[in-house]
Amino acid sequence: MTKTITFSNASTDFYFDSSIRVLSRVVDKKSAVVITDENVFKAHEKELKGYNVIVLKPRRGI
Repeated sequence: MTKTITFSNASTDFYFDSSIRVLSRVVDKKSAVVITDENVFKAHEKELKGYNVIVLKPRRGI
């Protein structure tokens, strides 16, 4: 799912529940920011190399 938010001077696209392979075809790694949890990061660390990544602690019980 993609959501675009328009600010006063620019727009930003947000990709939710997307494959990392798809992401690499639609965004530039150098300008993208990936927000994920520790579990996903550990499982896909190699694929996320080159992205700016924010890694959050996983929440339990959701």
